[in-house]
Amino acid sequence: MQEETVSLPSSATVVTLEGKTIYIVGTAHVSAQSVQDVRDIVAAVRPDTVAIELCEPRYQGLVKKEAWRHTNIFQVVRQGKSMFLLAQLALQSFYRRLGKQLEVEPGAEMLAGAACAEETGATLELIDRRIDITLKRVWRHLSFWHRLKLVGVMVEAMFGSEEIAGADIEAMKKQDQLESLMGEMGKAFPEIKKRLIDERDVYLAQKLRLAKGQRIVAVVGAGHVPGMLRSIQEVAPLGELERLPPPSTWSKVWPWLIPALVVALITW
Repeated sequence: MQEETVSLPSSATVVTLEGKTIYIVGTAHVSAQSVQDVRDIVAAVRPDTVAIELCEPRYQGLVKKEAWRHTNIFQVVRQGKSMFLLAQLALQSFYRRLGKQLEVEPGAEMLAGAACAEETGATLELIDRRIDITLKRVWRHLSFWHRLKLVGVMVEAMFGSEEIAGADIEAMKKQDQLESLMGEMGKAFPEIKKRLIDERDVYLAQKLRLAKGQRIVAVVGAGHVPGMLRSIQEVAPLGELERLPPPSTWSKVWPWLIPALVVALITW
């Protein structure tokens, strides 16, 4: 069989599941080698499906980097996506700062997976939980002061000008992109890690279980691989991972406060 003769990069883990062979490529989000690993494994395996660790909004944010300039702030508020807008702006600014220091843009390995799917005729699957759901699940489990601190972290990511230290960049190669953005705050509060990382490990694994095709290449951050391997052999309902906690008493204030802050900062 093909999977017995394929030469795989060391970053790949093979999982056999219900007649499928899944090649999980654990990538570093700021590594040229990861981009090459993705291209090599797709060329070797010729998969039916390429799955990447992005949701639709984050994928569009990578391929249409300036789309936020045309965002209707009032529509964002009505749709309950204020936190998503702030996070998207923070991520893009964070990416630009990293891109100036490195030989590869953050997220390039995900876009390489998408490009390889198009080039080979494979189905592209976006398997991450929507970023707005993830952020709301994080947000609604934080106290008022921790929410203020989280907004401060994102604002700093948007407007920080200092170069990112080499040691921090090496740590980012082993972290999820959102975890890198939140930095020490994500480590300090277990509730953030649970919603931001642990839940998504399970979500990514379950989406792979549902992906169609006999040969699947999954491109995910290396930090997610251990948790996915622990989860992938067992069925877990996605509905619970997508459910939003009830809003807090501040829920009517924050949706307007965050866009006002974003507008003020962009104007400044």
